[in-house]
Amino acid sequence: MFPKWSHWNAEYTSKGHMKRRLRQWIKYVALVLTAFGIYRMRKQGQTLASLGPLLKKQAKSALVILQSLIIGGLESLQHRL
Repeated sequence: MFPKWSHWNAEYTSKGHMKRRLRQWIKYVALVLTAFGIYRMRKQGQTLASLGPLLKKQAKSALVILQSLIIGGLESLQHRL
């Protein structure tokens, strides 16, 4: 029986099924990669505390990139005005 319009959901279509399977697949891959990363960290003798300096360095570089994008955007806006 075809669903009522009020109950319509994208999951009834083949595209909806494909999107749902893709989301599930991405979640599974993320879970497996996380588990593999933890396994490798433990094997190499690293802990989560040893990731602190690395995460700080990555955060600083991300902020520098974001800053340059904002400044570049503001400069392009100034040239348009």
